Amino acid sequence: MLHIFFGTVQNELIQLIGYYIIRGDLLLEIRSARFYALLIDEVSLHNKEKVVITIRFVDNNNIIREEVLDVIQTARITGCALYNVTKKWLLDHELELNNLRGQGYDGARHMRHGLAKAFWQRTA
Repeated sequence: MLHIFFGTVQNELIQLIGYYIIRGDLLLEIRSARFYALLIDEVSLHNKEKVVITIRFVDNNNIIREEVLDVIQTARITGCALYNVTKKWLLDHELELNNLRGQGYDGARHMRHGLAKAFWQRTA
């Protein structure tokens, strides 16, 4: 077998396929389902704050699915900062805020009160 790619090129190719093809297909499924729930979790990795975005929806076969779609780095983990990052991500990926039907967060106070409250106030 001829090895024409270096490991880093192979890794980049795999990331691009996952990012553009697989996630693109998932977003099409979510949009066709119309309604969705947003699941957010924050993670600290190597002193960097990250937000994990997961979408829960019912697919065309009436199967409930949860798909992790992104991990976003953020400077702050306040309710307002999380709302802004999450809203931007949803709009950038053409997921209508009016179709958001549920939210799930970990037990952190700023997630439950800050982020959840901001979404319900702005989509009600």
